[in-house]
Amino acid sequence: MLIIKILVALAVLYALYMIAVEINKYTQKKYRYLFLNKITLITSLSGYGASFFGYNWYVNALSQHGDILNGQILMAIGAILLLWTIYTNIDKTGLFTGAIFTVIQQVLYLVVGAAGLFILVLLFAVYAQAKPVYRID
Repeated sequence: MLIIKILVALAVLYALYMIAVEINKYTQKKYRYLFLNKITLITSLSGYGASFFGYNWYVNALSQHGDILNGQILMAIGAILLLWTIYTNIDKTGLFTGAIFTVIQQVLYLVVGAAGLFILVLLFAVYAQAKPVYRID
């Protein structure tokens, strides 16, 4: 059963990759704009991260009767980054195309971000293993 789950996950990732390639081909041909690029990826993932950690900070401060402004500022920064990505996409491609492809783009970036975070945690776990210590008298 595990092999089937792994194969399905790989098939889904490949399908998402093919969707990304086709979207970039279409927008490059029609608008001379690569829709899925490094700048929008970094901006979107930074916006998601700032919003996530800002929300956690805000909820933690509320429960401890602390300063909620730090969390609100982080959430605002995250929202601004995401809105900038949306604005850039709509400005380069038009309202309808920009809105539809932005939704697809953000879903793809969420999957990439989650997979990247999982891989990062896995790498930390692999490299943080305790090594044997040899004592020579």
